Amino acid sequence: MASASRLSSIPRPWNGWLEVTRQGWVKVWDPLVRGLHWTQAALLVAAWVSAQGWLGWLAWHEVLGECLLAWVTVRLAWGWLGPRHARFSSFVVRPGAAWRYACQLARGQAQRHLGHNPLGGWMIVAMLAVLSATLLTGWLFTTDWLWGYAWLAELHEGLAW
Repeated sequence: MASASRLSSIPRPWNGWLEVTRQGWVKVWDPLVRGLHWTQAALLVAAWVSAQGWLGWLAWHEVLGECLLAWVTVRLAWGWLGPRHARFSSFVVRPGAAWRYACQLARGQAQRHLGHNPLGGWMIVAMLAVLSATLLTGWLFTTDWLWGYAWLAELHEGLAW
């Protein structure tokens, strides 16, 4: 666990999610980030369900994909323009630093991080990359150029899983 003096030196971002420290609650996530997290979860579940055809939602699948594209656009912009803990620069570290953190974690010696730890930062990069690729393949499937190609449909479905 990080020392109390180290935690007290961390600036407090505005109006965000709370994390417990030795000194009490520290606000971390701003309202937009929290809203984006829950919106993404809801849109992903709805897009997945709509693709299964269980509830007759297949017509909504493309609309949900477009909503997710808007979500990715806002999240990427907020990752550069938002407050400290929303910015990618605050949680995406160099691969070597993430590897060192993974080794420390395996030894039970990893330090706590306010916000995302180094592996969590790379998980977010991977998630955004896979989501973006899924959205791209879904959009390409609607174009005259690639409509109806089985390999593209399989790639889209594989990325979504």
